[in-house]
Amino acid sequence: MEIKRAKNRFFLLGVSLALLGWITTSCNQTPKSDPVSLKDYGAEPTVINIDAYTMSNSNFRTALWTGVNLQSTLMSIPVGGDVGLEKHPATDQFLRIEEGTAQVVMGDTETSLSFVKTAGKDFAIFVPAGKWHNIINTGNKPLKLYSIYSPAEHPHGTIHKTQEEAEEAEEAANQHFFNKNENFMTRELIQLPYATDALAPAISRQTIEFHHGKHLQGYVNNLKNLIQGTEFANADLETMVRESDGAIFNNAGQILNHNLYFLQFSPTGGGNPSGRLAQAINAAFGSFENFQKEFETAGVGLFGSGWVWLAADRDGKLSITKESNAGNPLTKGLKPILTFDVWEHAYYLDFQNRRADQLKSLWSIVDWKIVESRY
Repeated sequence: MEIKRAKNRFFLLGVSLALLGWITTSCNQTPKSDPVSLKDYGAEPTVINIDAYTMSNSNFRTALWTGVNLQSTLMSIPVGGDVGLEKHPATDQFLRIEEGTAQVVMGDTETSLSFVKTAGKDFAIFVPAGKWHNIINTGNKPLKLYSIYSPAEHPHGTIHKTQEEAEEAEEAANQHFFNKNENFMTRELIQLPYATDALAPAISRQTIEFHHGKHLQGYVNNLKNLIQGTEFANADLETMVRESDGAIFNNAGQILNHNLYFLQFSPTGGGNPSGRLAQAINAAFGSFENFQKEFETAGVGLFGSGWVWLAADRDGKLSITKESNAGNPLTKGLKPILTFDVWEHAYYLDFQNRRADQLKSLWSIVDWKIVESRY
């Protein structure tokens, strides 16, 4: 009987050990991932093996996932090459090295890169917005890394096979959309081309006097004081919006945004766009009526203060963007065409908390000839 019990105990022990081994093996197995297909998966739900994708990428830069507030790119830096000395004024950046060795430098100016660190495989790099930075491949094989931007830094689907191609694209993106002599590019308080009561009931005289005469004047005064003795002392508004940050960006952005806003209206406005802009709207949104609905929905859905924009890329493709506070599509490489202000001071005297009604009312005063000239 004792021998039988001992055999049973050994049998159960053997089964238990076998089961434990199976469980351990199963738990330690790496989940199978789909075959690598290098493309931009954003903004769709996505689960990938980031290491496999990073190691498979041979382009200088490949956009992997581009959403509204986040972007991931893959990079392969040749021996002796670098990411390129750059600064993202309003974008924080995270990078992780999957293979290779690098020197990481950062600083407050192009010529003062006092932060210097060596990094290698599995190292993470955090770059604050506004910091000049570069990552140099100091190893003997391509430096493989991936980067995460917040918000997105490059257009959806970006592929730069070489650093030269990336630099050419950046140079093109940095070319000004607007002539500095355009009336809305002034840093002074703009003169309205209509009487303060001419846009009523869409915008009342009282709102115009406060919005233009007080709020916009305040931004103009602030900017004059902020840029004295800085690199932006003689810069135009578009340059400041593209390249500055902090208080200078906020005030320059609000001046340009308001200039575009006030100068797009007319007491004889309304109706529909025509010509190339009308064709582009139909191509992007199906019809002008669909565009209006999407534009109003975007404006109503923007939380807090900000602006809703119709913007165009350099190929003329239109999109609707929502920008908080002083935001402008220029910071995304897009050309602003039309904008509605959803800061409460723009409508509260006339519409109180009825933002949707205010947005709908503005169509009656849009001067489409002015808007078309921006496209």
